[in-house]
Amino acid sequence: MIGSWFEVIKDFKFEPEETRLGGWNPKEGPHVNLSSVGFKGKDEKEAIEMISDTLLHEGSHAAFHHITNKTMLKNYKLICVELNEIIASILQDEMDKAELNEEEVMEAIKTLASHDFLDELFAGRSQKSSPGATRLWLEKYHHQNTKVFKNVLESHVEDTKKRLYNIDVGIPLLNMMLQGKVDAAIEIVHEQFLPPIIQYYHVYFENMMMKLVVKEQKMGISDEYISILRKVVAQGKWERLQEFLDKDKDEL
Repeated sequence: MIGSWFEVIKDFKFEPEETRLGGWNPKEGPHVNLSSVGFKGKDEKEAIEMISDTLLHEGSHAAFHHITNKTMLKNYKLICVELNEIIASILQDEMDKAELNEEEVMEAIKTLASHDFLDELFAGRSQKSSPGATRLWLEKYHHQNTKVFKNVLESHVEDTKKRLYNIDVGIPLLNMMLQGKVDAAIEIVHEQFLPPIIQYYHVYFENMMMKLVVKEQKMGISDEYISILRKVVAQGKWERLQEFLDKDKDEL
């Protein structure tokens, strides 16, 4: 009986500092935040429906992550390696070599943005009252997801800074000089290289969202429409989402 009850209550948490209804992570799976302000003033029936919707929504994120995680990690790694190479060039006083491989980075960003967009779209689809891409627009997911993308890259740059700080060349004065160079290199990355990467993600995500809103006006949120988007995910060919959005015909 204890095991059965644990299976029931493990999906519920009390996180007063969080306003959202729930979340998920790869280790623990989906959960509902019972202390969310969203539950205040709700009767029992409404609360049960909200709990059910939240678990379906977050469970959809978990399932999507299971299918696409390798692709996501591959593309985040590509961007992070590019940033590391820029930092290395600056530290070696080779500023002329500190440049992004724009074509590869842009393709990686397109893949990440497409993934994030469809992840949110299908999570919303798991709930009865989801208006598809329009919901993402109204709830400003282009801003929310850009913030997450930005945090991932900024965290990587700061982690790189910490690792470089830990290098000990054996002479205190040289250590101080190295740390000064590291500070300068990291500042250059934050000011010159991260902003255009983050801006490109934001613009690409927003453009996809608006194009899909238009598609939904033409096709409706039909089984055919959902089937097309599922093909993109199943095949792992994220560029086909853009192909679908740019086509006059409603097919893929």
